Amino acid sequence: MSEDILEAARAIRPYLSELLTAEEAKVIDERLAQLLAQKDQEKIDNLILDILCSQEPTRQWVDQFLELKLPPEIEKLYQPPLSPNPSVVSGLIKYACPNGDYVWYQRQIGEPIPNCPTHNVTLEQVT
Repeated sequence: MSEDILEAARAIRPYLSELLTAEEAKVIDERLAQLLAQKDQEKIDNLILDILCSQEPTRQWVDQFLELKLPPEIEKLYQPPLSPNPSVVSGLIKYACPNGDYVWYQRQIGEPIPNCPTHNVTLEQVT
């Protein structure tokens, strides 16, 4: 479950501004980035869960993510993967920060790939 919680924290970051007010999203995003940057990530699970469950919209999003292993918005657009690896969903490309704190899913072909908001580096395709 530990890796699932960390993945949920990485994956929710692009959606925070849709789920919360601008100020709440900024505060939670910064806190998640700080926690995900820590070396001993096993000890931060509960802190991340506390943050993600502190607001009803993020709690619901995380509940769905932990069940589907995909952001809820993505799962609605795509059929569940046949493979246990959610990055294999046909037509769906997963990108991640090389520093491990941000995940983004390209929803449409040609959609520009953003930089990691924490490190301002290009996201890399996850295979």
